Amino acid sequence: MKKYLLLAAVMTLPWFSEAALAPLRNSGPLSVKWVMTTQGPVGDTALDKTNTTATSTNITLVLKSTETNSVFKTADLMALLENSLNTTFPTNSQLVLERVGNSVELFLADSTGTNIARFLGTNLIMNVFPTVDPVISGVQTVISKSSRAGTSESNTEDGSFMVAEILTYDDTALTTKDGTHSQFQFQCLVVDKSSQDFVADKLKDKVTLQGFGFGIIRGQTVIFQGTGTATITGLLVLPS
Repeated sequence: MKKYLLLAAVMTLPWFSEAALAPLRNSGPLSVKWVMTTQGPVGDTALDKTNTTATSTNITLVLKSTETNSVFKTADLMALLENSLNTTFPTNSQLVLERVGNSVELFLADSTGTNIARFLGTNLIMNVFPTVDPVISGVQTVISKSSRAGTSESNTEDGSFMVAEILTYDDTALTTKDGTHSQFQFQCLVVDKSSQDFVADKLKDKVTLQGFGFGIIRGQTVIFQGTGTATITGLLVLPS
């Protein structure tokens, strides 16, 4: 199978310069839905009641601790990045996942979704766990046809890979817009289901990130869980 050797050359592209927009070869917009849980008041008095009778005095004390839940979506992550970088992104900028071999990476793209608009590595990095290998599967089908009119070939593959990745966010070294700082991790299982056409050099992937995270967002301690999803389309191999 050809699938798992593809796209290694992507990493040689000049993506790490803010001076020029670099092309994204295999990307799709990221949709995030994380449920954030933060600590509310701890040990507040909910009830303090004294009941006195002719024979006894009964005191009832109820202490209550609460949590607050909220939904954190793609727009919230974009706003957080703008706050961290003390900037406003160009209109219609979007967060995209880029397929790189048997893993995905996160970028800020322009309105077309095909060019990198801003380097995020100062405070956001997505890496594969170094000690965990991806699990891959796939079925490749090659059909050759010969006739008087000539020959033709189809070469396709349906497959998938799973890999453990970690998104690390840290803007503590930056001067943010509102003066707050964020430092958290999102540990996730990436599941990629793909269809590939080796003759047309095209691929289409449906990616799901499922996991949990913890840390500080805008100065507030949070624990969260949820998903990220993207549909990736692009080139199967880089043009020569």
